[in-house]
Amino acid sequence: NCKFLGKTTMKNHNGFNSGTFDGCYFQDLNMTVGLNTEETNKSITFNNCEINSTEQNFIHFGPFAYSRGYIKIDFNNCKMNLGEGDLIYLYAKPTGATSVNFNKCTIVKDTGKLLNGYGSLSNNAEYALKLNFVGCTMNKNLDDSYKGTGNNVSVNYN
Repeated sequence: NCKFLGKTTMKNHNGFNSGTFDGCYFQDLNMTVGLNTEETNKSITFNNCEINSTEQNFIHFGPFAYSRGYIKIDFNNCKMNLGEGDLIYLYAKPTGATSVNFNKCTIVKDTGKLLNGYGSLSNNAEYALKLNFVGCTMNKNLDDSYKGTGNNVSVNYN
């Protein structure tokens, strides 16, 4: 039940790679999530949060183009008002079961793609990037094409 006022940036360079946020309010959030280790249990969870963002890319997978790793991010019952640009910018390469899951969320996003960037993706299904939208309300379907190398992106709407 915390309130994060002003700009809040969750950056990997501060060792941020896991956490749980319950009933929090974010006035202006963006995330630079690290794919630079193969640590287990890297998971970020938002439960019943209100999230606003004005950044060009809401989630940025980094920190560097040669970085490798994996993470799981869950948004559960969140209200999200996201800025212009893309939902996820891929700069690093997922090398494990990386997923971003939206469960029963209300998402307002007027422009952009689901995924952009130039990070490479493995053609191995085990290392796919999975984007899941389950029971969500979205004001607009975003472009789910990806022009980076590799093609192993899975987008599911249920």
